[in-house]
Amino acid sequence: AIQACEASADFGGGVALLQQMKDQSLAPDIHIYNALLGLCASGAHFEWALALHREMKEQYSLQPDVSTYRSVIQACCQKDQWQWALNIYQEMYNAQVQPCLATYDALISACQRAGAEAAEWEQRFVALRQ
Repeated sequence: AIQACEASADFGGGVALLQQMKDQSLAPDIHIYNALLGLCASGAHFEWALALHREMKEQYSLQPDVSTYRSVIQACCQKDQWQWALNIYQEMYNAQVQPCLATYDALISACQRAGAEAAEWEQRFVALRQ
């Protein structure tokens, strides 16, 4: 069912399915969260992405993977929330999860849109990669 929401870009339906799972005391797995986070990235729902990212770790002890981090970073970058994106990238780096090309692309695009503010951000981003 979550794949149907993902295929049709139905963010509200995905959130409703997650709530139904919780109501039935079913623990969502990483695939459910990654599908929802993909919907967050597609719809630029960065606040939801951050909340879901936190929830999966704190309530369900799930370890984010490259798809998790990529989607959260993309959602943040699409709303020009580059500082949040950098924080998530820092967490990704600390967790020793190797970023994919799409992650770097989102970060670089956000940096370019940030303009003058991006100088500090870019320096921190480069420092993290080393």
